[in-house]
Amino acid sequence: MTKEQLTRSIGTLLGIVLFGAALWIVHHELKRYSYHEVVAHLAQIPTTQIALALALTILNYLALTGYDTLAIRYVGKRLAYHRIALASFVAYVFSHNVGLSFLGGSAVRYRLFSFWGLTPADIARIIAFTGMTFWLGACGLGGLVLTFDPLMLPHSLSLAIDSSRPLGIVLLVILGVYLPWSITRKMPVRIHGFKIEVPTLRITFAQLILSAADWALAASVLYVLLPHTPGLSPATFLGGFLIAQILGFVSNVPAGLGVFDGMILFLLSPYIPADAILGSLVAYRVIYYLLPLLLGVTLLGCHEALRQRDLLITTGTTLTRLVPEVLPLAFAVSSFVGGLILLLSGATPAETGRIAWLHHFLPLPVMEVSHFVGSLAGAGLILLARALQQRVHAAYFATLALLGVGIVASLLKGIDFEEAIILSIILAAFLPCRCYFDRKTSLIGEAFPREWLTAIVFVVAGAAWLNFWVHRHVPYSHELWWQFELFGDASRAMRAGLGVILFGLVYALARLVRLPGH
Repeated sequence: MTKEQLTRSIGTLLGIVLFGAALWIVHHELKRYSYHEVVAHLAQIPTTQIALALALTILNYLALTGYDTLAIRYVGKRLAYHRIALASFVAYVFSHNVGLSFLGGSAVRYRLFSFWGLTPADIARIIAFTGMTFWLGACGLGGLVLTFDPLMLPHSLSLAIDSSRPLGIVLLVILGVYLPWSITRKMPVRIHGFKIEVPTLRITFAQLILSAADWALAASVLYVLLPHTPGLSPATFLGGFLIAQILGFVSNVPAGLGVFDGMILFLLSPYIPADAILGSLVAYRVIYYLLPLLLGVTLLGCHEALRQRDLLITTGTTLTRLVPEVLPLAFAVSSFVGGLILLLSGATPAETGRIAWLHHFLPLPVMEVSHFVGSLAGAGLILLARALQQRVHAAYFATLALLGVGIVASLLKGIDFEEAIILSIILAAFLPCRCYFDRKTSLIGEAFPREWLTAIVFVVAGAAWLNFWVHRHVPYSHELWWQFELFGDASRAMRAGLGVILFGLVYALARLVRLPGH
C-alpha cells in the first residue's frame, strides 16, 4: 500500500468513526424528545432572526471572496474582482455542501482559474494559500476564545480536562510557532514538485483577520437562530462552533452532516434543550448551505438557457466558457443533495393536516405508492450523481426522469411543496443543459471512488437512524409491514427504507455481474 493510499484509508476510517460517534451522540441527546417537538421549535424561530441569518450568510460569502482575492495577490497575478468572486462563490458552495475532495472547491478553482490563464503551479499555490488562510483563522480565533472564554466540556466524556482551555492553548502555540517561522523562512516550501513561497508578515496578518471574520460570520448565522440563552455568551458559543466545524471538516463527511450537528448538540446541550438546538440546526442548514447551492445552480442553468436562445449579445463571455467545465460538477452536487432530501423526507412523517386534506382527493394506495416511489427516486438521484460528474449521456435523462418523479411523489404523498420547489429548481436548471452530458457509456459502468461509496453509506445510515428515531415510540411488530393507514407513518417509512436498501443491492449486483465492455 502506497503512502497516499494509506492516508486515504486512514481518512476514510476516521470519517466512519466520527460519523458513528456523532450518530450515537445525537441519539443520546434526543432520546427525551420527539420529532414533533423539534419541528415545533423550527416553526417558532422568529422571522427577524431568519432575516438576520440570511443577511449574515450573504456577508459571509462576500468575505469568502477575500480568500481568493488575497491569494491572487499573493501569487503576483492580476484578475478582475468579478471573476474572483465567481470562482470563490462556486467553489465554496460546492465545498460547503459536499466537502469531499472529488467535488470540493479545489477542483472548481482549477477549472475556473485555468480559463483565465493561470498555470497549474499558480493554482496549486492559490489552493494551498486559501487552505492555510482557513486554518490560520481557526488557530488564531479558536485559540483566543477557547483559552480566555473556555467551553465547559460535559462530564460524560470522562476526559482528563474539564474545559476547552488546553485545546485553545495548543492552537495558540501552533500559531505562535508558525508566525516566527514564516518571518524567518526565506526559502520556498516544496510540495509535490511545486514551490510555495512563505507569505510576508503583512499578508499573514491579512490572512488572520480575514479568516477570523469568516469564522465569526459563519458562527453568527447559527447563533442568531438559536433561542436566547443568558448563560451562553457569543464567545463561548463560538468556541463550540469551531470545535464542531473542525471535526466536521476532518471527518470528510458531506457538509459535515451529522458530525457537526452531533457535536453542536453535545457541547450546547448544557445551555439549550436539544430539540431547540436541532430545530435551529435545520434552519441553519437550509439558509447557509441549501439556499446558496440552489442560487448557484439556478444562475448556471439560467445562463445556459439564455445563451441557447441567443439572448446574449456575445457568446464569448466568461460564464459561457466556464459552464461546460463547471456545470456537470454543479449538477452532480445538486443531484446528490436532491436525493438526500427525498430520503430524509421519506423517513419522516408528513404534516397531518396536509395528509387529511389530500385524502379528500386521492385514494390511500396512491399516497402509499407515492411515498415509496419518492424514496426510491432519492436513492436513484444519489447513485446518478457520480455518472453526472462524468458527463454520462444517459445519466442526464435518467436524472430528469427521477427529478420529475420526485416532484410528483412529493406532492402526492403529503403536499410536501417545499421539497417539490427545490427539486423543480434543480430540474429547471437541468433542462437546457443536455449538450454537456455527451459521454455514451453505461450508467452502471462508472467506477465509484472510495469517497463516493463512503458518502453514500453515510447518507443511507443517517436516513435509517432518522427513521428509527422518529418512529421509536411505535412498538415494532411484523404486522407493521402490511399496515396501510392514512396516518401510518411508521409503516410507510419502514417500507420505504427497505425499498431503498433493496434498490441499492440490486444496483450493486448489476455492477458485479456486468461484463467488461458491455
